[in-house]
Amino acid sequence: MKATFALILAASTAFSAGANELDPKFTECLALQKTDERLACYDRQTGFQPKEAPKVEQRPAVRWKVRDSGTVSPVGAADIGSKAGQFQIGDSDGKNFTTAKVGIVGVGRAINRPGGFFDGWEPFFGLSWDRDTSAKVPKDLRQYVVGITGQVFAPPPGGTTAMPTVRFGYRDEKKAHTSGGFANLHVDIIHLPWVTSPEGPGLNAPAFVPFLGVLTRASNASPGATTDGTYTGLYLGAKYELKLGAIVERLSASAQAQYFKEVAAPGANDKLRMRYVSVGLKYDLVDPKATSGWVPSLSLTHQHGTDPVSGEGPAKKTTLALGVKFD
Repeated sequence: MKATFALILAASTAFSAGANELDPKFTECLALQKTDERLACYDRQTGFQPKEAPKVEQRPAVRWKVRDSGTVSPVGAADIGSKAGQFQIGDSDGKNFTTAKVGIVGVGRAINRPGGFFDGWEPFFGLSWDRDTSAKVPKDLRQYVVGITGQVFAPPPGGTTAMPTVRFGYRDEKKAHTSGGFANLHVDIIHLPWVTSPEGPGLNAPAFVPFLGVLTRASNASPGATTDGTYTGLYLGAKYELKLGAIVERLSASAQAQYFKEVAAPGANDKLRMRYVSVGLKYDLVDPKATSGWVPSLSLTHQHGTDPVSGEGPAKKTTLALGVKFD
């Protein structure tokens, strides 16, 4: 027992001696109470230069896009189905006409909820203007939309996932004097082997995306009409895009087909069935992969039918237009 006590006493004496021999320049560091200040003092006295942590760039709170409608394409890099905003002025049989189809979309930061259902989903809002005074039934439609889009789950390599887009909005048709709100659940089915990355020069890169959804809309005419009320419909279809870089650089072809069936209509109104088909070619005047911001393009598009989801139609027309996208 005496030996143990002597050993402890010797160790304590040695420790005290070591403490008394502490370099005087560290004395001021020991007097600091806050840990971060004390550590900074030690670094300064020893000349240690800590490495700075790599800076992580924060994306802006809102990313702005210009398209032909005030909503988003949830397919990601392929941007399938989205079209450039368009504006035309012309003359037909001595009568001037204007057409405009343009939307401004703001996409918010992705929701950060690791492990949560909405992790990675992006909220968005937008407004659009669709005007065509050359049509048999002149059109002047304004739309205002808020929504959210995302991925239900991460697919395995070569697998499949669903990408829903939920939209709530309001439509105001100035020429027809009708207006009303709407709600839309749209689901793109993403099968990875069908969505080829458009990256890479000289590639014919195809992308095929089936979709389905439900739309509920209210229609209120001014003055009131028997068509006033709430309509609900189901739809399905597919969109296809083919990058033709192997033929002409920056050239692409696209197509969309959709079938819509109303399942509920107010009063004695008929439940309508509507079909819509669109095919087109687009040539980007600048390389969208080499430029950020505005991307002008030339497009040739044929449309036939009515799309109540986007508000397109009724139409049976072919248009050559100068358009622009912004990312």
